[in-house]
Amino acid sequence: APITKLCCMLWVVGHAVIPSHNLPILFQSTGELVVGMLFLAQHLRNLERELSSRQFIVWLGWIWTFGTSVHWMTLQTIEVEARLLGPYLWMGGTLYWYLRFVPRLHPKFFSIVGIPLSEKALQYTWGVYLLAHHGMASLWQGLVGGIGAAIYFAAVPTHILPLSIPNFV
Repeated sequence: APITKLCCMLWVVGHAVIPSHNLPILFQSTGELVVGMLFLAQHLRNLERELSSRQFIVWLGWIWTFGTSVHWMTLQTIEVEARLLGPYLWMGGTLYWYLRFVPRLHPKFFSIVGIPLSEKALQYTWGVYLLAHHGMASLWQGLVGGIGAAIYFAAVPTHILPLSIPNFV
């Protein structure tokens, strides 16, 4: 998954080189970088393998474009000062993909208070923990990313959105 590797390298190098972390695609702290990158590296790699690298680039671009558009419209309608915080849009998008398209392997992996849970519950807990790191701002961005992923996966089979980037080679 070369695009996922490139994203992970950019997050690490960007975090090390840019001390103020003003870029909206970077994590805000070192702990957030480590835990968030472990989550995203795993899920983005699987998503890239499922979609193909070309379609994955379109997915990343769509989620980012949709999320920043919704963010901008929100800032225009509600007078709050907020900025995009890290790759939470992509986290929300991968959580939607994981919920919708990844099957449960062990439906009764463990139980809490007699309620059987699959192994996917651990991933959801990890993802929601990461999304709650900056409170409502990051939860909102994760929700917008999930909505963007839902629109993407609904629109691609009908060819409303492009399936992949063109082949220039």
